[in-house]
Amino acid sequence: MSIGLGRQIVEWLEALPNWRDIAPYGGGLSAKLLSRRLLLRRYREAFPEPLAGGEQTRLLQWLEDFRDEIVGDANRVRGVIDRASREAQQRGLSVSAADLATRLVDEVARSRHRGCAPSSMELEALAETYLDNAPALDRLMSRDEFQAFAPYYDEAWSRDGDPNLQNHPYSRVLLGDDKRPPLAHARRENTWDGLARSVYSRYRLAMRDPQVRGNADQIGRTEVKRTCGRLGLMHESGLVVLYSLIMGLYKGPSEQHDGWQPTPYDERGQWRNAPGPVTADDVVPFNNQELVAFAEHMIGKFCVKVYQGQWLRKNGGVFRAHQHAMRRAWMDCFAEERREGHITAERAAQIIQCAVFKGIPSGERHILERGKSTVAEIAGSQANHGIPGAVDAEQVNRACEWFAANPSIGIGIINGDAACVAKYCDDIEAYGLPQLEDIKDIISEGKA
Repeated sequence: MSIGLGRQIVEWLEALPNWRDIAPYGGGLSAKLLSRRLLLRRYREAFPEPLAGGEQTRLLQWLEDFRDEIVGDANRVRGVIDRASREAQQRGLSVSAADLATRLVDEVARSRHRGCAPSSMELEALAETYLDNAPALDRLMSRDEFQAFAPYYDEAWSRDGDPNLQNHPYSRVLLGDDKRPPLAHARRENTWDGLARSVYSRYRLAMRDPQVRGNADQIGRTEVKRTCGRLGLMHESGLVVLYSLIMGLYKGPSEQHDGWQPTPYDERGQWRNAPGPVTADDVVPFNNQELVAFAEHMIGKFCVKVYQGQWLRKNGGVFRAHQHAMRRAWMDCFAEERREGHITAERAAQIIQCAVFKGIPSGERHILERGKSTVAEIAGSQANHGIPGAVDAEQVNRACEWFAANPSIGIGIINGDAACVAKYCDDIEAYGLPQLEDIKDIISEGKA
């Protein structure tokens, strides 16, 4: 239902007389962006309850009532984008109008959510910060230009990369197939399948990081060298984080009847205050037992206390969750390295916590957006794990987000509150949620 409303907002915007002045092609701002990140959210805040048979009429009336305000906000964003683009050209910076537009529209949405008009000063400050973090043009290098590193990469891989891959296979830590990463992908980069990420993709991330020093050639050579390192890293502290995390994930809960029980754990142990980079224990190479225990504690909390973790555990999705967590942890380790920093114990704990509680949900969203989690594929995955068919994973993800936004109602449902049950049932159609009986096992585990 909300998808149809979003499309209706787009059509209304594009029918405005001066729309192409507000949102010229290639100018960053678009009707889809405004609909998805601002207007549909505002409409739902104004009318959280769906109106049977009259939703579209009500939406059109709401848009007309706020026409001047909507156009004013869009024009304000347009002006900031144009001024920032001119300044970027003068300063020799590489900027993305679409990226800047998204940040500005999100700021407008936050202001409107607070009940006030967006401040021009705040929008200008946001754009200035964006420009300050934008890379200089002398750090830019196209895919074709990056091919000049091919001989250097061949030599470095033969000398260092291949032996490191043999000793530290990517598959051991769920970071993809044990193959040499490509120098560059011809078209769309493969940035989600672990270390299948190309060297050019890593260079692009480093080049756009304002904390990374050097010109295009220096950054490119560094990323070639790093790609040939152990697990695509050069510092041992990153290896300690990744190997400790995978061990902790494996020690955590797996599927429904594995007999796993959570153990008490002090999240703020003194080990987090140890000076210098996090180190491995002498007994197990590249493992830190405090980090292993912490990782087990984090994945245990996620699979027992969080609705999405409960569902993944019941439906054979824990292994996939482990992959998501490892991918996020590697990205954070890579970010620390390219900024020439070693990872402390405190930072390692932060990376592990984010890997579980942010990496897994974002990984699941990506799979759904990519269209891979069709009902047929989910059923096939469940069959491989001996699990009967279940509700669509996308619906469950929406339910997890709904309960996260309405925790008191989730508790009420657990306690049998009829009003809370009615509230959930009312939102089933509006938000595309699964029927309550289809996720009753997940709901009941909220008592844990």
